[in-house]
Amino acid sequence: MLVTGVGGLLANGTMASFFDTEVSTENEMCAGTRTLELSGGPIIVKCGMPSKWYSEDFMLINAGTLEGLATVHIPEDDSYYEQAEGLKCVEAGALHDQIWDGLAYVPGDPVGAGVATSEPELVAEEGGYVGQAFVAGLGIDAGDDYGPPDWVMSKHTDIKIWFDKNGDGDFLDDGELIVDDKLFNVACTQYDLGVIPPSSSIIYGKNSGGGWGSYFTYHIDDHTLELPLMAGQNYGVGTVTVWNDDANLYVEYDIPDNGWEMTETHLYVGKDPPPKLAPGKFPYQHDPLPNVTTDQYTIPLAGIGAVPFTDVYIAAHAVVRNYSGFRGEEETAWAKGESRKVRVELHLQQVEDPAWATGGVDYDQDGDIDADDAQKRWWPTNAFHGDKCTFDMLFEFKQDCRYPRGY
Repeated sequence: MLVTGVGGLLANGTMASFFDTEVSTENEMCAGTRTLELSGGPIIVKCGMPSKWYSEDFMLINAGTLEGLATVHIPEDDSYYEQAEGLKCVEAGALHDQIWDGLAYVPGDPVGAGVATSEPELVAEEGGYVGQAFVAGLGIDAGDDYGPPDWVMSKHTDIKIWFDKNGDGDFLDDGELIVDDKLFNVACTQYDLGVIPPSSSIIYGKNSGGGWGSYFTYHIDDHTLELPLMAGQNYGVGTVTVWNDDANLYVEYDIPDNGWEMTETHLYVGKDPPPKLAPGKFPYQHDPLPNVTTDQYTIPLAGIGAVPFTDVYIAAHAVVRNYSGFRGEEETAWAKGESRKVRVELHLQQVEDPAWATGGVDYDQDGDIDADDAQKRWWPTNAFHGDKCTFDMLFEFKQDCRYPRGY
């Protein structure tokens, strides 16, 4: 009985250690958002010259809390998306309301295939003599409908689309040239640009606090970071730009001439995230401001203990008001979201005419035969004399489905 009693005591003591209780609190599930904002552009080229490239930068902004894959698509027409008109080639207007019929200018409507608005254009389209040299025609430029046979100008327009995948502000890295083709071939194809990461306001799954306030990281390495200044959570009123030199960090608020002005700005910069997104507690403040559209802070790097190739946390807040009558009330604004640049380049192709003489002729009549004469072998696309080609670009932001479970 004594042995049994001791064993029972041991059993009871061992069993007692098998039972314990702990509580996990403050668990929550909050749905995320994918919100794409677009700034910059459109690209407009007037009086384009063959051999010269024209470019325009756009900014794709992830104003949501989830990363996503950005894509671009130039629709053929408005059947894909009712707000996008698609690709169109339009014949130029006539000279003094007259068109060239091959012999003279006569009254007529300059719309339709094969209609030339000048003698050089007629020769370029249908062939003929330029000086003593005969050139073959390049074909008509625009037709009555939008079908591929009539998109001739788009067949001679080069387009390049770049996407700054890593957000370093340039397009020099491998894989950042997304499209390099003729505009005609690009239409109706969707291209993956790349992933835009979410705003840094969500860290380790927990909101940093302060309502819809936001902070972001900046890497001290002599590059420029531009983020949108978003008012009322969904209206872009301007930009916040960050850059540095060897001594200082610079943060500049800029609002274009759109009716909005700043009455206060508040800035947090530190090696750690802000403990609370309360603008009134930020260490740097310009309050009040006399209704300005530009405001800049200069922060000594030594003062915040920042050294090259390290990250600092930044929260940029402003109070803005619209005086143009569009929105009279005061709004709070934050530098919001992650962004990536998109560059679109256009080029009117030069077409080498095989019928053009290959050399030995003083085409420019300057008294010698040189490289300038050899360039005359390139027949500039006068077939599109004054004509224009218009297109829309549809940017979409969605889950990256290239991976089995996405993100």
